[in-house]
Amino acid sequence: MAPFVNSDRVDLHLKIIQEISELINHAQGLDAVLSQVVEKIAKSLHFDVVSIYIWDPTLEKLVMRGNWGLNFDPGTSIMLSPDEGITGSVFSRRRAIAAMPASKHPDFKYFPDLGEDKYEVYMGVPILLQRKALGVLVAQTASTRPLLPAEQTLFEIVASRLAGLLEVADRLERLGTAPGAVSARKTLQGKGVSGGPGIGPVYLFRGLLHKVPLSGFAGQGVQEEMDRFKIAANVAKQELKDLSAVMANEGKISSHDAAIFETHSMMLEDGLFLREIEGLITEGKLSAEEATAKGAENVALRFESRGNPMLMERAVDVREVGERVLAALFKLSGRKIKMESPAIGCVVVAKDLGPAAVARLEGNKPAAIITERGGENSHTTILARSMGIPAVVGVQGATKLLSSGQQVLVDGDTGFVFVEPNAGLIEEYEKTFEESRLIQAEIIAKAQESDLPYGYQVDVNVGFPSDVATAKELGIENVGLFRTEFSFMRFDGWPTVEEQIAVYREVGDLFPGDITVRTLDIGADKRLPYFAFPDEANPLLGLRSIRFSMEYPDLFREQIKAILSLVKQGHHFRILLPMISRIWEVETAREILEETVTDLAMPPGAVPPMGIMVEVPGLFHQLEDYKDLVDFFSVGTNDLIQYLLAVDRDSSVVGHLYSGYHPSVIRMMKSLKEKADSLRKDIAVCGEMASIPGGALALCALGYRHFSVPPFQAPGVRYLIQSVTQDVLDQVADTILGLSHEKDIRAYLDHCIEQIDPLLLEI
Repeated sequence: MAPFVNSDRVDLHLKIIQEISELINHAQGLDAVLSQVVEKIAKSLHFDVVSIYIWDPTLEKLVMRGNWGLNFDPGTSIMLSPDEGITGSVFSRRRAIAAMPASKHPDFKYFPDLGEDKYEVYMGVPILLQRKALGVLVAQTASTRPLLPAEQTLFEIVASRLAGLLEVADRLERLGTAPGAVSARKTLQGKGVSGGPGIGPVYLFRGLLHKVPLSGFAGQGVQEEMDRFKIAANVAKQELKDLSAVMANEGKISSHDAAIFETHSMMLEDGLFLREIEGLITEGKLSAEEATAKGAENVALRFESRGNPMLMERAVDVREVGERVLAALFKLSGRKIKMESPAIGCVVVAKDLGPAAVARLEGNKPAAIITERGGENSHTTILARSMGIPAVVGVQGATKLLSSGQQVLVDGDTGFVFVEPNAGLIEEYEKTFEESRLIQAEIIAKAQESDLPYGYQVDVNVGFPSDVATAKELGIENVGLFRTEFSFMRFDGWPTVEEQIAVYREVGDLFPGDITVRTLDIGADKRLPYFAFPDEANPLLGLRSIRFSMEYPDLFREQIKAILSLVKQGHHFRILLPMISRIWEVETAREILEETVTDLAMPPGAVPPMGIMVEVPGLFHQLEDYKDLVDFFSVGTNDLIQYLLAVDRDSSVVGHLYSGYHPSVIRMMKSLKEKADSLRKDIAVCGEMASIPGGALALCALGYRHFSVPPFQAPGVRYLIQSVTQDVLDQVADTILGLSHEKDIRAYLDHCIEQIDPLLLEI
């Protein structure tokens, strides 16, 4: 067996997954796909044997459908029962098994027809889709070298993506459409992060050149528009030169990298770029804005059409320069940039979408979202799930392979995207969606059959009008997390106190219970379109959340004033401070809160409860110092996990390492609950971990009783709490606190959920 190394690509698993995904577009039939998949995996990961077994529910057997490396009679049908051999154990237990020597494993069974007796190193991982076992991926080698844990992890990642391919290939085969019957551009695959199907026309969401509607800009005359363009081009050129000099002088970039900005500024001195735009002004009689947008795109497309990688990079430069000139034109004219909104029911396709962009889409709810970048735990993904929008991330080249207006079907479970799907495929997916809707309806009905056990509380997270509407439909009275930043994102400029009061009153009037209002949590990937954030090497650790409020205390004071104005009118608001890491941050917030109470002439004792979010791991060691400053704690598991494990959850390369089932996370959550109890403070969980059945079960077992989750997830969490006994919770706690591998904790919790009610695995 060759050494497990690849010096060319550090993101080896992404390369393998991408290549495997592309096979479905070329092979004729599922067996042809699988034969190429096993060969690809074997050669990429240096295994002597790779096999794929698929579960056949009719035969109730695992059937080998793909093999590389084993020599046996082609007419032989290799089938296993779920209780046969190591492979059967992998399938029935839904857990990976690595064995060396394989013949000594207690579940080993010798199959003479396979000729595998010389392959003593065995690794098998279940192929799971939404926790449903579809089959087993097996690798074997004759080497006596032990398998590295990293190899098993990589193998599991490949198997997880393979699950989507198997599901889709099998679906196409059942419909009588061989995978190879569609061209390579008819099927794309990424990572499904928000489940369900979405069907609609493509809306390309790309850069300023594409987002700004320009048809409303009437030209003032050829000479006037030419003058405006030249002035804007000079402004942009000077900005580029200044930026290059400053960044190089401050050592933020090398002199070599600074030359990139110099190259951009040179485009604005002569050449193709200028001629194209000036021609559109003089000959096409276009406004400077429309000529810049069209001209930059025309030049970029010429470079891209040549197929040369270096020229394609040049196209990126052209678009960036065009956007800079366009921004200068807006700035000089004093116009605000009004973003174009896609139509309701379209499929939004983008390189990436930040939370601000998702907030703008919320009013015209898209049928689905496709992005080239992003992770399954990013803010954008979480928002898509919260809003019930199917989403697929990591679709390489989506903005180039898809065109505006094309009809696409997005499978948010498998990660597949079908371009111009036929009627049969659409009908198949609509049937699947209806089945999912019925399951969700059944969960909602079960959750409403009884009250929660004593001491438990399930509130909702809201940020969009759709969140509020869903919560009201479900009869939920308390808001555990009101994300005010998404309301701010819908304004064209900084909202006044009166505008903020209107937003908070709208929510306050709809919920009779407590409403926990989180103060502005912006920065990193959550930005306001009208505020220029500083350029930072690592914005996740930079000016964000409470740090922003402390940097701009007057803006923070306005938000507190708006909240207290409604408290004075009788609304039950609580205040929550995000990303606390310094005690002076809370002391300052407390002073501003009390000063504002006095300014508003509120009666003594009218100060609403104030709490802090536990997101920075270092805060744990100082919680007792906050005892007299705050009234409650709320754990934001999304950022806490990210910082605790040092994993960027948005990363397509290492994002798979982000997990709420990591032993350190489980033990940290246990310690947090114990410390909060010792301080006699209520502690809630408002992060994503509480909204999934396995995570909610773990948190209940660790002693948590107060949760705030997206409205769509609330019924499932309520039903889980109603269905589990304290004896089970005690056993779960003892088990997960004693496990040292994330995959073991995940598998155990999934097993427990299945024992409680398999329906919970479907949500």
